[in-house]
Amino acid sequence: MAAAPAAAAAGPAGAAAAANVKRPKKNTPTEIQHTYRIFDIEGNSRVPKASFVDMVRTLGHVISNEEARNLLSGANIGDTVSEEQFKAIMATYFETGVNSIPNADIFEELKIFDQGDYCFDRKEFRRICTDYGEPLDPPQIEALMKQFDPNDEGKMNFKLMVETLGAQRG
Repeated sequence: MAAAPAAAAAGPAGAAAAANVKRPKKNTPTEIQHTYRIFDIEGNSRVPKASFVDMVRTLGHVISNEEARNLLSGANIGDTVSEEQFKAIMATYFETGVNSIPNADIFEELKIFDQGDYCFDRKEFRRICTDYGEPLDPPQIEALMKQFDPNDEGKMNFKLMVETLGAQRG
């Protein structure tokens, strides 16, 4: 996996977290501002810290809950994130120029768990996601199963998933 240079605006702990964050694309300042304002429900330029990971994911980026917590902790974010704090974190997060994890690396990681058929059942996939720090709830698992179980056999084809999601990231 590619590692990012230190994220100066996020502080030392944030820099360590940012080193593991995946960056599929660069967002424009307008996209970042619009995303922030969607989550600023009260219109007071204060979004609950718990919404940070959802804002980043809305912008099309892969970040685990743990990575988000570490990044926010390193940036000394309190209970809420201001628009300026979000813009600063996102600017640092993207200006490193690090690309997303290559599909081949993701595929190799998943192959570790493979039984030889490039497929996981629901239970296996849930365990793998949990082990990697990103537990999915039953509706999320079902949505992925529906999309990546083309023969409706109760097994998700992770090779198809990596290829499909990789094409969407590119």
